[in-house]
Amino acid sequence: MRFSFLLGPVAVLFAVALVLAATGLEHRPPEVAAPRAARWRISDPGQNIIPWAGRPPEANNLSGIALVEGGHYAMVSDHGAHLLWAEIAVDPDTGVIRSAKVLPQVATLAGCVDMEGCALSPDRRSLVVSDEDDTGLTVVPMLPGQAGVLKPLAHRGNLLSRTNENLSLESLATCVDGSGYWTMNEDALAGDGPRASRAGGAWLRLQKNDLQLNPVRQWAYCTDPIPASLPIPFAISGVSDVLALPDGGLLVMERALSAEGFRLRLYNVFPVQEAPDVTAVAALDGAGATPLTKKLLYEWRGKGNFEGIAHGPELKDGRRSLLLVTDDGDGFSESGVMVLRLERLTD
Repeated sequence: MRFSFLLGPVAVLFAVALVLAATGLEHRPPEVAAPRAARWRISDPGQNIIPWAGRPPEANNLSGIALVEGGHYAMVSDHGAHLLWAEIAVDPDTGVIRSAKVLPQVATLAGCVDMEGCALSPDRRSLVVSDEDDTGLTVVPMLPGQAGVLKPLAHRGNLLSRTNENLSLESLATCVDGSGYWTMNEDALAGDGPRASRAGGAWLRLQKNDLQLNPVRQWAYCTDPIPASLPIPFAISGVSDVLALPDGGLLVMERALSAEGFRLRLYNVFPVQEAPDVTAVAALDGAGATPLTKKLLYEWRGKGNFEGIAHGPELKDGRRSLLLVTDDGDGFSESGVMVLRLERLTD
């Protein structure tokens, strides 16, 4: 999601609003099934956002990241249809970032407009990106360090109908079994209920697409409300990315913006196959749909508009690192990458 409207005087007003106290408004989130015991735990090494070293001018508005191999990553920008390449080194003992740089080579994806999600294909030969402009998925060659214009290998548009502008396919992840791709709209579709507010969250649709990018089925998901604080016109609460976990579950990244600043929450959603298919449900709100069970694993607040998440290298103690990138297109957010540590819990 682009936040270009925060630039200039509005950004100053937003920064002033951050210091104001919350009003204590009562809010009631959508009813969500009680979560079961978490299978995963996330810890924070306390490093916070690390700025990029030596990034090209196109390396702004970063909205998606995918692990290619080793310490090499592909990233997309939601401004200019740019595909970029990064090298991120994570200390295997402590799990902190040693270095993070964006390479000077920049590719432009032909036919793409507002790229948000980025995922590596199961055969590792191509990249798949989600485009918020036409609510579609595009497959491009996976050529690390490639510059110039890349022509798409395949494209499927209009995967979701009734989307609100700039609030559609923000997320993308490859299914852990290699059978396709996960994506979700950022905020409610028209007809599925109201958008997220301070009074309640929004009904979303988690969608699985096969390897040919065709929709397979959908699951209902409920976001958290916007944090209760002084009202601002551009406050939001929605899903900015998803990440597949080895057990078949998902990490869902919820990003909220209010007068208090940005809030990041990572939820464990599992197991998606047990929930009903809502593809044929015309309106989720009031239809008696059962949302996916979700378990909060991590929360962060500050000046980071996190829009992308990817697996990082495995650490010596068996935990897996997670890498999160920020979109700095609002003129307020810090630009960079943050690392977390993911641990699988024993049964």
